[in-house]
Amino acid sequence: MFNVTFLPQGVTVQVPKGSTLLDAYRDTLLPLFSGCAGLGVCGRCRVRFTQKAPPPNSGDLEHLTSSDVEAGYRLACLFRVEEDTQVEVTFSDVGPAYKHLDVFQEVTAELRPSVYSRREGDRELIFFDDELLQIRQALDDPLMGVALDIGTTTLAAYLVDLRTGVQKAALSARNPQAAYGPDVISRIGYTHFSSKGLSRLQLLCLSTVWRLILQLIRLGGCALEDIFHLVVVGNPTMLHFLLGIDPAPIAVPPFTPSFTEGKILPLKGLPLKGLLDEAKLETLPLISGYVGADAVAAALFLGMERRKDTCLVLDVGTNAEVLLGHRGRLLACSAAAGPAFEGGRIRCGIRAQPGAIDRFFYNPEKDSLLYHVLGGDKPKGISGSGLISLLALLVDSGILLPSGRFHKDACSPLASRLRDAGNGPELVVTSNEGREILLSQRDVRELQVAKAAIAAGVERLLEHAGLSPNQLDWVYLCGAFGTSLDPCAAVRTGLLAGIDPERIICIGNAAGAGAKMDLCQRDLRETVASIARSVEYLELSSDPHFNDLFVQHLLFPS
Repeated sequence: MFNVTFLPQGVTVQVPKGSTLLDAYRDTLLPLFSGCAGLGVCGRCRVRFTQKAPPPNSGDLEHLTSSDVEAGYRLACLFRVEEDTQVEVTFSDVGPAYKHLDVFQEVTAELRPSVYSRREGDRELIFFDDELLQIRQALDDPLMGVALDIGTTTLAAYLVDLRTGVQKAALSARNPQAAYGPDVISRIGYTHFSSKGLSRLQLLCLSTVWRLILQLIRLGGCALEDIFHLVVVGNPTMLHFLLGIDPAPIAVPPFTPSFTEGKILPLKGLPLKGLLDEAKLETLPLISGYVGADAVAAALFLGMERRKDTCLVLDVGTNAEVLLGHRGRLLACSAAAGPAFEGGRIRCGIRAQPGAIDRFFYNPEKDSLLYHVLGGDKPKGISGSGLISLLALLVDSGILLPSGRFHKDACSPLASRLRDAGNGPELVVTSNEGREILLSQRDVRELQVAKAAIAAGVERLLEHAGLSPNQLDWVYLCGAFGTSLDPCAAVRTGLLAGIDPERIICIGNAAGAGAKMDLCQRDLRETVASIARSVEYLELSSDPHFNDLFVQHLLFPS
């Protein structure tokens, strides 16, 4: 066994000979986003050897500049430990551990939660539906529930007073499973190759849920034993990991999950220390292997099962879930967008966090490229919405051709920002204290693939329903990506091709809102099950026309 020390955290772990530095860093449980699950193709896991650096290998030379190599930088996933080692980490996810979400003091119109109480003298009886959970002294102690949205990148949690329906606190946290890959396929692969992979990913998920709940009760002024009900939504793979159920069938045709029905389980046996064994964990039903309970919850929140108009719901993540409602008819598909819009496989891409550029502007009079940075910090990278905003600006200026190639001879002052790099041209976006933020030709290709997958999925689903984009009354963008996305930029780049920007609405975490509704209204359980059963699912991976549309949408609109 050898000691590996990571700076500036000052954390040391012991690993067997031959382990990679990336494996060692995973053992620290420090925040980490692995853009390619350690395959050596994204170039983001840079570390600097504080003493003599080993000779660079071909992967280092491909992804690092000559000055970086000379300064002692190497890729952590490609270096195998043969002795005690000390390195400086530059690739950890440096965003805040927890992010406060907006707290809306909403009260549901009909408050009928599954958890309720009845007083008998000086005793209070706590029920879940008709099941007696606990008898306690009647002191009017809080009666609380938690709604959770478990995403591939982020977990969001909401603490709700079940006596009033008022939300008391809301937080989000990074999904620590990102250390094992940016997407669900990478993580399923990890469970296949590691005998303890499934149990490890379950523990990472549950420990993050537990830490979120600890923070929520501190903010909400209650105790762990006051929580009686957890309602959880998320994509199918995340819910499999949460429950410790093997998600392997999701990764191979016909992509069938091990379960689709909603579940209600006691917390007993789960590593959620301090919560009552009798408390209930409820998961909403799934639609398919790649459209999950989060889509069902979003449909519930928007009332799609009873609407008379035509609307599209788009939740962009590593797998983009597309839900279409047309006069009560519901259809869905999932497009494999990859992690580009969440910062994965993009050289200077990061999640939507403080320091992320989320929007660009161009001032032709001063020939200046302006941008907005989340949190008002110095820029550290570009978020997904910022990348779309930048692409739209470059397409408009002629810097990007419809093919996606940089045009060095464009009649735009921005062309002066282009320069030749070893593996193609790149655009200098900004320089911050000597660290440049760049957009490379390879980055553009990754973004083209991501936006083409989503655009083709939307068009194919509309075609399947016999509709065209101009027949959509509303398009709802969900999740962190959709919250700050400029609708005009989405249309200009072809991400939402042919759609009127005036009809595009960013609604935040619709899945979390739907989970809160289910938490507060037990009568909605049958509505949720009915939504999941009624959705017509279109499998794009076996649809030949989808591939044709995908190729067409690789181009930017001219």
